[in-house]
Amino acid sequence: MTLSEINKQIVELKKIRDILLIPIVNEQHFIFRAYIETESLERTRKLVTEANIRKEDGNKYQVNDISVFISKECICVDKVTQEVARAILKRNSIKR
Repeated sequence: MTLSEINKQIVELKKIRDILLIPIVNEQHFIFRAYIETESLERTRKLVTEANIRKEDGNKYQVNDISVFISKECICVDKVTQEVARAILKRNSIKR
């Protein structure tokens, strides 16, 4: 690993740390933050279910719902949190 790659990871980790220090303000923010923390759609789904957060139609979130939710713009969540979550989602989908 090069010094440049290490510095890039440090910047990314600082961004994540700053996001995790922000208090959760709404259910949408909870979903994004849970995904950033776990980096797993399945574990995020479990946390969302445990928090009793449901979709607008009253149904429980499924893994695909969370993936779609993170992929779309959300006016209730700050841009940096959304960008970091989407970057993780993209990185994880490439691994598959």
